[in-house]
Amino acid sequence: MGGDDSQKLLPWRGHSPPGRKPPAQLRINKVTEPAVGISRAPPVLAMASSATARLGHFWKVQVGQFWRAPKAKLRTTKKITYVSGTTVCEENRWFPLVDRKMNSEQTIITSGIEYTIFRPGWFMEMLAHFVRKGRATVFGRPSQRWHFVSLQEFARMVTESYARKEAINKRFYVHGPQALTVLEALQSYCRVLHPEITKIHPMPYWLLRLIAWCGRNTELRAGLDMVSYLEKVGEHGDPAEANAVFGAPQVTLDQWLQMQKAASERTHSP
Repeated sequence: MGGDDSQKLLPWRGHSPPGRKPPAQLRINKVTEPAVGISRAPPVLAMASSATARLGHFWKVQVGQFWRAPKAKLRTTKKITYVSGTTVCEENRWFPLVDRKMNSEQTIITSGIEYTIFRPGWFMEMLAHFVRKGRATVFGRPSQRWHFVSLQEFARMVTESYARKEAINKRFYVHGPQALTVLEALQSYCRVLHPEITKIHPMPYWLLRLIAWCGRNTELRAGLDMVSYLEKVGEHGDPAEANAVFGAPQVTLDQWLQMQKAASERTHSP
């Protein structure tokens, strides 16, 4: 983008743009959580291919332990946007990740800086993680229904939150237009994007936990804990306020899949 510096994209990729530093660090219980802070000019969000959002003019803010930063630097931070989760609430605080996110939310709320907290559920883009080496697998037999939302529509809502006064110091639940189980969503995903996969393999939790234990695979164990937790508690929240402020997400899973298919065909066309 051209124009003055307030309109240039300065994406954060693990280091600060030349001559600049991240504005602050939020620290809670030595655990890092994702948040976005902005300093100086209005934010710019650039959409990349495959519904991937690249955040420009944002600084990455680490959430973990206590807030420690020079006061002058904190004064330049105008707003914090935090991506929490649909199941994050007091009644689910027994789950460690939820407890950390609740702590993160509370620290942001009491920071004195304007904030917007989003609590989305499943993103459509997550379905790709269930397909590996020509095989589609789900953990257990999922029965909970989730309102899947595309990252592109979620990114739109995040962007608009910086221009809408109604979004200041609010928490928003974000639900997509359809309620589907993970299995139903994955079946549609494979039918459109991986027609060679004709069967989805449910893997029992006990077998996956045994594999994780034998292989000392902490990542798999953490993933199993998360999926079993989500299946236990299900989707939470009312998206009515988010829909009223930003407009309800409209893209269904079938529409999103057709867009992904068209993008893939364009990429592989001669």
